[in-house]
Amino acid sequence: MNADVKIDVEALKNMMSSQFTDFNQMSKDMGFDPIDASEEKVVVQMPFNPKLADARGALHGGVITTLLDTASGMCIFLKTQTLAPMATLDLRVDYFKPVVPGRGIISEVSCCYNSDKFANVKGIAYHDSEDDPVIGFTGAFMMNTSGPEFFRFPSLS
Repeated sequence: MNADVKIDVEALKNMMSSQFTDFNQMSKDMGFDPIDASEEKVVVQMPFNPKLADARGALHGGVITTLLDTASGMCIFLKTQTLAPMATLDLRVDYFKPVVPGRGIISEVSCCYNSDKFANVKGIAYHDSEDDPVIGFTGAFMMNTSGPEFFRFPSLS
């Protein structure tokens, strides 16, 4: 990794902005916004967007899963301070209650294990308070896979 790059919440915002808005309209519509980040946890919010709603008018489960997966990767970047490509091996999502129609969602994730080959995360997602989660999740990731070159994003070079 480039020794001049410090991965923090501002670096994540810049990376998410370039990574997600440069590729397609759906990525732009997701509007992921990192609101807190440390080596211990990452908090990313996603506003409600009716284009991404299910038949009930709530954020679609696939979109929420994308948020959880993305926040997990960002958390691993922060924990390891390395922008190594990774592959999601497993992402278990447990709904505690239905997602509320017309509401955005916030994901909070921590990296509980990392090595040069694997990383594991756990987290929750909620509307208003981490004390009232809607979702619990865990994930397993394989590190240093073939994947995108993250330093091609202008905000990180």
